[in-house]
Amino acid sequence: MASGDRTCKEQHSRGQRALTASGIIFVLLITVFARAQPPAEEPLPAPLTEQQAVLYALRNNPALHVLHAETHIAKGQIVTAAALANPVLGVDVLHLQAPTSLGAEVSLKWTPPQPVERSARRSQAEARASEVTYLIAEQEWLLAAQVRMAHALVVELQQQHKLAEEALHLRQRLAESVRARLALGGATRLEQNLTALALSYTQRDLDDLSIRSVQAHSALATLLGVLTVRPLPVEGSTLSLSSTTQEIDPAALVQRALAVRPALQAAHARITQRQQNLRAERSRRFPWLTIHGAYRENNNNNYPHDVQVGLDLTLPVLNLNRGPIQVAEAELDRERAVVLSLVQDISQRVYAAAAELSARRRILSRFVRDVQPLLQEHEQLLELAFRGAELDLGALLAAEESVLRSRRDQAEARIAYRRAQVILDATVGESVGEGAR
Repeated sequence: MASGDRTCKEQHSRGQRALTASGIIFVLLITVFARAQPPAEEPLPAPLTEQQAVLYALRNNPALHVLHAETHIAKGQIVTAAALANPVLGVDVLHLQAPTSLGAEVSLKWTPPQPVERSARRSQAEARASEVTYLIAEQEWLLAAQVRMAHALVVELQQQHKLAEEALHLRQRLAESVRARLALGGATRLEQNLTALALSYTQRDLDDLSIRSVQAHSALATLLGVLTVRPLPVEGSTLSLSSTTQEIDPAALVQRALAVRPALQAAHARITQRQQNLRAERSRRFPWLTIHGAYRENNNNNYPHDVQVGLDLTLPVLNLNRGPIQVAEAELDRERAVVLSLVQDISQRVYAAAAELSARRRILSRFVRDVQPLLQEHEQLLELAFRGAELDLGALLAAEESVLRSRRDQAEARIAYRRAQVILDATVGESVGEGAR
């Protein structure tokens, strides 16, 4: 009986240990699985304003995450540049040819940092970190400009879609009126066909706007880093011109761009890197030392315990190869040429963007001044014509086609004007509006 009880207790103990081990493994699997899961996605504001869209994109755009990872690499390079060289430990066995007289030697060798080269490498790494910071700022500003343009396009297409639906409703009313007149003998089949064709053209325009809207929503979602097949909840107002807007001064904007543009600051940081690299290569032309010491136990010597201390001195003056210095000088000249080219490119882009913005403003102002009153008057006359049943079908369809074309042109003028604004802001590197003198 005692043996049976002992066996049962052993089996129970093994079972408990197995359950405990299974529980531990289960907890570990849950922990690993939880860590493997991606971070929770930030909720998207609804409805999404332009500023909210920009802030969301700056936090969630995948391309920006890659650039931010470069920041950690650059910081690690600063630590590496300031690190000291590792000492070298050597252990030797002496007199293997005489096993009874074996000896041993322990040596330690270390090269202290060359002050000028170490300082240059650290400054070079710090300049690289500054370059990455400026590149991130440049990419963030360009991303913000792209998001603003995409958001404005979505809002404008929503407005165009509403106008197209109103035009479709109007032509449906017109088609019903013609069918009613045809039933009473006051219209012809030709007039009915004309209204049906006009209705199909309007539906085609509405379908085109739907496709453009889907594409615009997809582009905006990509910039935001959102995976969705549904239209984003976007809100905003269409662009309106201010009568107090002043003409811009391209020369002043060029000076502002050269002062604040992150891409130019990054280019200057690259020049600093090349300068420090050249400084480090030149420092290698001077002799430098390596400290070494050794302890030797030698049974075949009058001094069985031998201690040695010495210096090794490199002699680069005997090396006539100037290749590394020539390469560093050429890289520095190249970076300086890149900066000059970038300055000219930014200046040209600012002048071009300012000129396009002025032209787009004149076009949109003409629409607001000349076309907008006609469109409003047309809507009033059309409503009066419907009430009085005074419809000249041919003239009405021609007028409606002209109105739709004018509305589309005005909408495209607004989009082009907003795009020109965003391009100018992106080129300068800050929001300038049109009040800069």
